[in-house]
Amino acid sequence: MNKVNILLLICMFGFFIESFCQNEGLEIYLTNLDNPFNREYKSNECVCCLEPKPNNLIGEPILLDSDIESFNWSKQIIYLNESGLKKITEFDFMKPGRLPGVPAAITLFKIPIYGFMIYPYDSSYGCDRVFTRFNSKEIILRFGSGKKSTEGEWRYGLDPRFDKRIKHYLDNRSSNN
Repeated sequence: MNKVNILLLICMFGFFIESFCQNEGLEIYLTNLDNPFNREYKSNECVCCLEPKPNNLIGEPILLDSDIESFNWSKQIIYLNESGLKKITEFDFMKPGRLPGVPAAITLFKIPIYGFMIYPYDSSYGCDRVFTRFNSKEIILRFGSGKKSTEGEWRYGLDPRFDKRIKHYLDNRSSNN
């Protein structure tokens, strides 16, 4: 092989690695978990405690790290850029009348951190765990109607939105930009 072919091979490998890795990081996937409102439950159990595993992620992410303009950690608000906003408005589950919502997951490098429910903006549904209603250019991750115990934990465990792995990633992401 001559030097030109080797250089070409190195460049092609570099482009492949860059394109393969550029969209990993913080992503949002739809999951194949059952919608909690499609099943019977007892009044003392957590209805929306979604705990997705990697095999519960469906296809490609609905939002990539590159679709996220910024993430306000303390207020749990994800601000979308134009590409993220366009992707969200194109999804069927965001159309009015899809009130029960869809289960989704926040992931880091394709590993689910926690599950949550996504509702259309006109939905009256809520849940006892993490949920959101998309509006304008932001995703506000809300925590449902849990009761705080004396130990500082919520009725159904700790609030998963403040997972330290996400905080660590966001700190490193902002220092690299």
